[in-house]
Amino acid sequence: MLLLIPYRGDIGDAFWLMGPYKDTTEPLLKVLNAPYSVISKNEEISKAIVDAQGSTISWQRPVAVLLTGETIK
Repeated sequence: MLLLIPYRGDIGDAFWLMGPYKDTTEPLLKVLNAPYSVISKNEEISKAIVDAQGSTISWQRPVAVLLTGETIK
């Protein structure tokens, strides 16, 4: 399973209510033993998704791509 997750609450996220999401997203993925990449630039999205999908298939486990910065604006 490929997970595409908006990584709200990162530095620069102006929406104050989303702050706690950053505090829980990475720890939860670590507990689930799900590898992840944090992507903050639009030009990195395609490669990150292709790489994560390949890893998902090869490893037979969930892999997450966390989208932050300019990718969620």
